[in-house]
Amino acid sequence: GLAQGGRARDGQRAAAAVDPAGRVATILLTTTDPGLSSEVAGELTRQTTEWVSPVLRPDVLVVLDDNSHGEDRNNVNVVTSLLSDADNNSVTYLEEPEDGLERSDFDGYDVVWFSNPGYPMDDVRTFHALEQFSADGGGVVLQGDDMTRSWGNDFSTSSLVHLDHRNNGTSACGERIDNYQGGEYAVTFTDVEHPMTLGLAGVSFTYSNDIDHSTARNEGEVVLATAVVQGNEACMPPIPVIVGYDPDGAE
Repeated sequence: GLAQGGRARDGQRAAAAVDPAGRVATILLTTTDPGLSSEVAGELTRQTTEWVSPVLRPDVLVVLDDNSHGEDRNNVNVVTSLLSDADNNSVTYLEEPEDGLERSDFDGYDVVWFSNPGYPMDDVRTFHALEQFSADGGGVVLQGDDMTRSWGNDFSTSSLVHLDHRNNGTSACGERIDNYQGGEYAVTFTDVEHPMTLGLAGVSFTYSNDIDHSTARNEGEVVLATAVVQGNEACMPPIPVIVGYDPDGAE
């Protein structure tokens, strides 16, 4: 089971040829964005949680970053509702306290879904707690379109997202893309066969908010969706949008 109080229950290990412990998923999206259908968002949310979990019916903690500034507040409600209706043992919602969270706050959970729909995370204490939870075998999901950096770039998030931040993506190829004004990104699920994106290969949608521009670190992470500028697809290399990392499969 998980160290320090996590509970990977006997007989409920996920059936897989590899050890599912310590998996991390990064979703650089507000999953309630109008361009993303609720059906696709629901499949992505449920399948991501199932993949990162070290057990078949996990206890899930959904955390809303206190640095979210109220942006897209309903996103975390939808995530919590979707996971509550899925095949999970329990789903708990928590608003991050101002001074952050520590590792013991995750005791008793198998998966932590950390959400900040529209701003970078700001508490390094919480980030280190997530790192330790993952190292102890827990499943982590980082969700929000600014997750490749911290607030003010005070600390690097690359050890979990396995991406190197380049810029915040509020403009690309001469277009302003931010807060449903200006251009749009075209997001497409890759053809990689992966449990997080089962049945979604090739599905595309538009996203009218900024998405962090980043590059994959080639540490064993798998890029499962990418984005380009809608209508100007050749102007820049596709940027990662959804990434799965399994330490068991990493070199």
